[in-house]
Amino acid sequence: MAVGGGVAAWMLLSGGDDAADPADMLLSQMQAAAAGGNPPAFHALGGSLRTIQGNGRINVIASDVPARQCVKVGWRLAKIGTVIVNGALPTRLSAAKLSELCEGGATLTWIPD
Repeated sequence: MAVGGGVAAWMLLSGGDDAADPADMLLSQMQAAAAGGNPPAFHALGGSLRTIQGNGRINVIASDVPARQCVKVGWRLAKIGTVIVNGALPTRLSAAKLSELCEGGATLTWIPD
């Protein structure tokens, strides 16, 4: 019984790793910016976050995104829009291609569907 209580206390105190995941926070910030929210000047990973209008569509741009988070966020955003990494728009996006494009950090542009 004490072990179960210890596990429950640890889970409550840790707050859950998912809630503090910077990649998830960046994803939420980019989605909020696309929905018309006023994006913060800097995203959860420390780079700049801004929106621009292009061809009547909103573009959400996150600069200085580390490679690992670029792949994670880019893959999720690609399912609900167009993703451009460092100015490159791949014709077919795969996890391997995204890893290659994000290598060394990236500027991630998302154009929601």
